[in-house]
Amino acid sequence: MTQFILRISISLFFAGISGGNLFAQAAEHDAVKQKIDSFFLAMTNADSAWMNSNLLPETILTTVKGDESKNMSITKQEFIQSLLKSKDAKVKIDERLLNYSIRVDQNFAIVTTDYRLYVNDKFIHCGVNLFTLVKTTDSWKIMNISDTRRKENCNENPVADINKFMDDWHLAAARADADKFFGSMTEDGIYIGTDKTERWFRDEIREWSKKYFERKSAWDFKPLERQVHLSEDGQYAWFNETLDTWMGICRGSGILVKSADSWLIKQYHLSVTIDNDKIDGFLKVIGKKE
Repeated sequence: MTQFILRISISLFFAGISGGNLFAQAAEHDAVKQKIDSFFLAMTNADSAWMNSNLLPETILTTVKGDESKNMSITKQEFIQSLLKSKDAKVKIDERLLNYSIRVDQNFAIVTTDYRLYVNDKFIHCGVNLFTLVKTTDSWKIMNISDTRRKENCNENPVADINKFMDDWHLAAARADADKFFGSMTEDGIYIGTDKTERWFRDEIREWSKKYFERKSAWDFKPLERQVHLSEDGQYAWFNETLDTWMGICRGSGILVKSADSWLIKQYHLSVTIDNDKIDGFLKVIGKKE
């Protein structure tokens, strides 16, 4: 009994350490994110005091050109002076972040964000920011900032893109466009159908459904509504949707992953729906007692 209690105590001790580490990591993650948010608020307000306090003296801000042009770099003080000049000229700078990718390792953090820049409410360009931060005895401080800038392929509303992507995917089935339908799934993508035996990998369901895609329409599912959620870094999304189908109202849910030029379906699960007041009849159909 004594050994048993000792083993339990040791397990709880290490579980407590593990849980503590998780809480500590989450706290540091939130502190870093808050620092980035505060930076852009200070930039909009031309808050030189905040910048002086939270950017290290040696901080360099670099715009990466990505061609034969020389990268543009400015010092911390040059950056602050440019903000103060913009404020004097009544220029409103508004940089809107679309997502975050945050990695913290001890006293070092790396943050990337997609962004869109507006000046006096006019869109200027978009790109990616890269921040490096270090944790001092006071708080997290920004060590360096790099960014890219472009005016093409600027995504402001990823949810709208996902809705269009999913609508096009369903439309591809309605038009028997196998290349579009299966090309919208990852190579290891999974399709879970309404039958309890149906769990297909992409190429398996493509082979099984050949006879359907040889028709004018494989199947025609019309989306009625959809709810989309994004991961913090904007690289993953999960959703659920209601569909009007030949089986009545169905529900679909899935996971999407962002590729270089599009979203791709990692998993999709289709299910039929049964109203609660019709469950008794459904149980009789499948031969199951209440």
